[in-house]
Amino acid sequence: MRLFILIFLTHIPALIQANCCDTCTAAACYIDGDGAFNCAYDCGTACLSTCSANNYMRNCDLAEDLKEAYCSPCNCGPNTYQSEGCTAETPPTCTACPANTESPNTKTSPAITTCVPKAGFYGEAGQDAVACLTCTSTQYETTACSGTQDRQCTSCTTCTGTQYESRDCGGTQDRQCTSCTTCTATEYESRACSGTQNRQCTSCTTCTGTQYESRACGGTQDRQCTSCTTCSAGTQYQTRSCSATQDRLCSSCTSCTPGSSYETTACLGSQDRQCTACTACTATEYQTTACEGTQNRVCTTCTCGPNTYQSAGCTGTTAPTCTACPTNTESPNTKTSPAITTCVAKAGYFGAAGSAATPCTQGNYCPAGATQPIPCTQGNYCAAGVSSPTQCNPGTFSNVTGLTACYPCPDLSYAAGSGAQACTPCDPSVPTGQFRAGCGGASAGTLSSCSNTP
Repeated sequence: MRLFILIFLTHIPALIQANCCDTCTAAACYIDGDGAFNCAYDCGTACLSTCSANNYMRNCDLAEDLKEAYCSPCNCGPNTYQSEGCTAETPPTCTACPANTESPNTKTSPAITTCVPKAGFYGEAGQDAVACLTCTSTQYETTACSGTQDRQCTSCTTCTGTQYESRDCGGTQDRQCTSCTTCTATEYESRACSGTQNRQCTSCTTCTGTQYESRACGGTQDRQCTSCTTCSAGTQYQTRSCSATQDRLCSSCTSCTPGSSYETTACLGSQDRQCTACTACTATEYQTTACEGTQNRVCTTCTCGPNTYQSAGCTGTTAPTCTACPTNTESPNTKTSPAITTCVAKAGYFGAAGSAATPCTQGNYCPAGATQPIPCTQGNYCAAGVSSPTQCNPGTFSNVTGLTACYPCPDLSYAAGSGAQACTPCDPSVPTGQFRAGCGGASAGTLSSCSNTP
């Protein structure tokens, strides 16, 4: 052991100087004969100033064979506060927190306000805490217990005689009362409304078409039905209903004439069969559904879709044959004529009806259905393949037909708007002391004052 201490001492001269008060007196620190440290207690405060803020210098304590001085933090343990702070050489005075309060595990503040109410208690920091109120079995919590306020409890709502409890009272929620269901005129009470259960209503038994009511439905009893006379399905219908006091009367059903009428209303219940004459297809229609049983005849117009023509018409139950129109032609969305001439040139093309169409040439325009190109009108120009003329831009004009581009206005003339057939000469007349500038192209120019030059 002594050999270990001697070896240790040869390696820690700085530690000896830092922890022993060798700067105060000659007897402050020395090594005795067995190699152990000994520290004196008469060094004064000069040797204690090495501890940082919120720490204090503890005196030498025996630890194994080693004696030394060292710094400790000015902390108190959990659930206490510093009633007196530490000095350079004395620890703080730690006092237990007030009743039912607690504080963090460590703290350096001497304030008693570090002690706050424990869970389930409330009060001001640094004072005895009071246990929170406990709600009774007939109350629920409306305000929770916290460190600064007590729990608040409110009496549970009481359900009336026309209500039942749909949610019990407890915790943080009130009792919920719901009005008892009221049975309708077509129901009877199969279970009473009481306590925590609602009234149960059950639909009254409905007497079938083969029954009549022998006891009314109401209160807590169901309707009682008795079998009525049964009319033969398909051959009879009811002429007098089955009621509480009389049986049903039955009559024979009307029969539809095969091939000329169909059933629109079945012979059923209290209604006789109704028959309606079959629809007849016209000369421009064909039959797609036959007239039989309960189905009327369905007739469809003999038409073709857009951009087709009828190469063969419809007959009887046969639809028309529809063929695509020739190149660059079109036809209306629907048509009944079988002629190919229903196909005419598209916009921007020309040609005879029923024949392939040709793109419109430049200098002309071709609206839909055109058989020949139409020369472009004055004030306009026409590029190839257009369906309508385009107006000349401002600053240009067209005084002839069939142009592919408009002429620019000559000098000292202008065309302010679109579609000009001629340009307007610039106005030479100006008031005294002014001049006209910028006339030409699309502008009539503007008048400006002349400035005298010396």
